[in-house]
Order: sequence, then structure tokens, then C-alpha cells
Amino acid sequence: MEDRRILNWRSWSPVRKGLFIGALAGLLFTVLPVAMVVLAATGNTFLLGAVYLTVLLPTDCIYMALTHKPLYSGAAFHVTWMYLLAATMVNTFLVAILGGLLGYLIGLLNSHKDPHEN
Repeated sequence: MEDRRILNWRSWSPVRKGLFIGALAGLLFTVLPVAMVVLAATGNTFLLGAVYLTVLLPTDCIYMALTHKPLYSGAAFHVTWMYLLAATMVNTFLVAILGGLLGYLIGLLNSHKDPHEN
């Protein structure tokens, strides 16, 4: 009853592979800096803070474009779980789209190869 082609990585199109890898990268791109900031209770956290705010920037820009008010209050590292969830979903979606576009371009390049060329 299950479709074996879905489970077989080799049968996936380059677009589907790009979407999957992009979504995974977007998830890790968001979750890892947040986890590093939470775990770094002591020491110099300026660099971690800069990475943390960079990760949250796409969500804040989209929210400001839609509502004309900032979602992030500016207090250092005081964001709600809903904001982190929204940032995770936005970053995962954006990087998945970039991965899908990259997969599409790779598919185009592979389709224009000469079949007789090794």
C-alpha cells in the first residue's frame, strides 16, 4: 500500500531533494543558534547574540511588512516561544524554497547534458 518511490532517495527529483535539504538546513539554521544562546549562560555572548538576531530578522521583516509594527521588542534575548516558532517556520520555508530553486536549476543543467558524453 505504500509507494516505494517516495521512500527511495535515488528516485527523487532534484527539486524534491533540494526542498528536503533546504527545509532541514532552514530548521537547523534557526534552532542551533537559539540553542547556543540558551546554553551560553556565561562568557562573551556578543557573537552568539548577533547570530541569534540575524536568525530572527526574516520573521521580523515579514511581520513588519504585514502589520507596520515590530514583533521584536529589542530586549536582549527576551523573545516568546511563539516568536521562535514563527521564526523556525519562516526560515524553514524560505530556505526550502531556495533549495527547491537550486534543485530546479540543477535539473535544468542535467537535462541539457549531452547523453553521449561521459
